[in-house]
Amino acid sequence: MRLRSMIIAVAIAATPAFTVAAQDDELTRVLIQEIRLLREELQSIAASNLRSELLLERVRMQSTIVQNLSRELEDRRNQRRYQAMEEESFNYQEQFEEEMQARLRTVTDPNERRQIEREIEMFQTRIEIQARQRLEEEARTIELQQRLDQAQANLDEYFEAIDQLIRELE
Repeated sequence: MRLRSMIIAVAIAATPAFTVAAQDDELTRVLIQEIRLLREELQSIAASNLRSELLLERVRMQSTIVQNLSRELEDRRNQRRYQAMEEESFNYQEQFEEEMQARLRTVTDPNERRQIEREIEMFQTRIEIQARQRLEEEARTIELQQRLDQAQANLDEYFEAIDQLIRELE
């Protein structure tokens, strides 16, 4: 009987120890799971932080590109306005050429005729150069506008990516 009492006493005494050990194991398991979740969250935050830094740097760079292209395009447009004013004076030059052509028809002196012909030729060459320059400027302006539009679209994409990142973090 004594043996039986002893077994019962040991069993009663051991039950709380097994319960405490089981509770400690459960607590350890829960804590490890929580640590794993925290680690994953920290890794996710670190990745989001890196993405946001990269996006912000791209926004800075793209903003600089947009500003430079905008400035260059505005300079081209100002130059074009200046050329338009020059073209107004060009109308007077056309009248000058017509007068020179009329004068050429009436002049009989060969030296004076050659001089007038050279002036007409120089005038026509200048007209051709101006026309070529105008076409080149128009093509360059169109190209700049297209590059500006593309740069602005890229910038908009970066802003959208930042907005999406913010939504993910919320």
